[in-house]
Amino acid sequence: MTNFKPINGSHGEGGGQILRSSLTLSMLTNTPIHITRIRAGRSKTGLLRQHLTAVRAAAALCGAQVQGDAIGSTELTFTPNLITPGDYNFAVGTAGSATLVLQTILPALMLGHSDDSRDGYPTGTNTTPHTINTAPHSSSGIGVPPVIRPKGEIHSSLTLEGENDGENDSRDNHPTGTSTTPHTIDTTPHLSSGIGVPPVIRPKGEHLSHLTLEGGTHNPYAPPFDFLQKVYLPMLSRMGMHATATLNRHGFYPAGGGRFTVDVTAGASLQGLTLTDRGAHVATRATALIANLPESIGEREIKAVRKKLGSELHDAHVSTVRSPGPGNAVLIETEFEHTTELFVSFGQHNRSSEKVAHLAAQQAKRFLHNTVAIGEYLTDQLLLPMALAAHTGGGPSVFTTYPLSKHATTQIDLISKFLPHVSIHTTPQARGVVQVTVD
Repeated sequence: MTNFKPINGSHGEGGGQILRSSLTLSMLTNTPIHITRIRAGRSKTGLLRQHLTAVRAAAALCGAQVQGDAIGSTELTFTPNLITPGDYNFAVGTAGSATLVLQTILPALMLGHSDDSRDGYPTGTNTTPHTINTAPHSSSGIGVPPVIRPKGEIHSSLTLEGENDGENDSRDNHPTGTSTTPHTIDTTPHLSSGIGVPPVIRPKGEHLSHLTLEGGTHNPYAPPFDFLQKVYLPMLSRMGMHATATLNRHGFYPAGGGRFTVDVTAGASLQGLTLTDRGAHVATRATALIANLPESIGEREIKAVRKKLGSELHDAHVSTVRSPGPGNAVLIETEFEHTTELFVSFGQHNRSSEKVAHLAAQQAKRFLHNTVAIGEYLTDQLLLPMALAAHTGGGPSVFTTYPLSKHATTQIDLISKFLPHVSIHTTPQARGVVQVTVD
């Protein structure tokens, strides 16, 4: 009988982060999990299309046995097996965030590696690449079940198709235009070695995973692609986890349809990271993204950013981009010697260009006038790899940030359930700065 680790999905902030981090830690520690009350802290509880895709993507990577993987499900069991690099293609199928699905499986592809004489592929594993499509529609008609089918060659490619369903894990929201018809399929490539193998967090040789993702790349409720490329992935690289990302097409809410690729090297050896001094200010850059809208919108936004940041702004421009639907965002990148942060605000109905610009510039100005090394969103996302580094002997991590958000404290509580020997503690410093130590 499988011994499942119980996870309460309503704990803390009660959103999708609990599900995603639980899946990541389950894969990397080979721990079966039973999650209840999934997303109980949201107005629309249970699995949305984005979360379902994350579950099935994780299952495909490690040959997991899954129960409860259906739209609206508030309970799920997930029994992992060996993690295998490969060519994976996933379709969200609605406006769900592709970037959050990526963040669920990326640490597993980077760190987990199956041990076998055949270049790391375990005996009995189906190494044929997969396409996972949770879309409710297809070119052949409505109501076609999600498909998982071989695609391409062995060389990990992960394709996430879909749009941005407006799901917001930091506040309530109501997705629109999504079919809620549940489809349940077994995505498990079963292993002859069975369940119960040792945890697979260990360095191995290089095995490339090439991931192609389609869907919401610029979502008001998730990290945009630019954050992954300029902030998140460079930080992981400094810790020993290497991946590169390339944007092919923007996908804004509500149309989605964006596309980007990620090349991942498996078998990383994690090292702790110290970020207590961000160093000298190098540059601040602002970009107004415009897709299928008048360029004058971006011009007004750039003018407003210049007014707000003044001499602290080194470069600002409007960028007209290709996207299936209309979209607008203001991105402000603050580069320091030892760290880079990115702040974003999205255009929407009943919000002026000046207001969009002001919201992004306000975040950037707060960071520029503080001494913290990293912001609150990057804090949430680095806690898990830092804990894994400490767990695997890669040493402690120390960084400074703002007072911890509920997202961060929820993440810390969850990590302690899987990695009980890892300690995460905070030390208040002057001017509202908090030092976080992970060891």
